[in-house]
Amino acid sequence: MRVVPVHPELIRLGFIRYHEQRVRDGGAALFPGAKRNARGQMMADVSREFGRYLTRIGIKNGRGLSLYSFRHGATDALRRAGHLDQQFGFILGHAEPSMTGKYGIMPQGMLEQRVELVNAIAYPGLSLDHLVV
Repeated sequence: MRVVPVHPELIRLGFIRYHEQRVRDGGAALFPGAKRNARGQMMADVSREFGRYLTRIGIKNGRGLSLYSFRHGATDALRRAGHLDQQFGFILGHAEPSMTGKYGIMPQGMLEQRVELVNAIAYPGLSLDHLVV
């Protein structure tokens, strides 16, 4: 588990309102379709279905795109913003394989740093205005 701030674009698109509605409806899970599989993975089935969905709507043909493409895109966006991999790997859930990473109890990156990183994720030319609720 990791603390990742919500990107302002997701807030603009209604993510916080979605969360509030889930709570009002008594939903404990943010994504109710995500269930643990036999191997204990939360998103494996959702990920597989997302790939099939991309094929159905004509975005994907064969291999290549998946749910994890979002992680690849965020990595590229952070690099475009001038951040080095070792500055943001923790926010993607990548463990630092260093001796220092084994010490202390405080997680890497104070909240302000995490907000700065998440806010640096941008996709020039992408408009999501049609998704605003």
